[in-house]
Amino acid sequence: MPSTRAGLVMAAVLTIERATVALVAVPATVVPGMVLAFLLLVTFSAAIRSALQRGVRGSCHCFGLSSAPLDSTELVRNGLLLSVCAVGVCADLASSSTAPHPPGVAVSMTVAVVLVVLLIFFDDIAVLGSSGGSPH
Repeated sequence: MPSTRAGLVMAAVLTIERATVALVAVPATVVPGMVLAFLLLVTFSAAIRSALQRGVRGSCHCFGLSSAPLDSTELVRNGLLLSVCAVGVCADLASSSTAPHPPGVAVSMTVAVVLVVLLIFFDDIAVLGSSGGSPH
């Protein structure tokens, strides 16, 4: 992709990512935020799959941390995140209560923090679990 288009695409992606976070953070816009996150992850997954099929071994820099070359690990992680989005939308749509339940919020936040940390370091965990190597 030409560098002029790459800059525009990067700016658009960052804007959409920020909008997604803002939407998910506000209870009234959680479902649209999760749908936007789902669509963004599908787009990322398609781009990663396309790059892998073309033999591109560039870095994803996912979450700003990993410099590991692209491989199927990113697709697995995105699949897990897509599942989280789908469950989140279904859970929100199935919920009949509009008032937050403090113990439920505390448990949800704790689980979310653990899952986020695991997903951020998914590449490193995958390398450690593979047949020999150290994290990138």
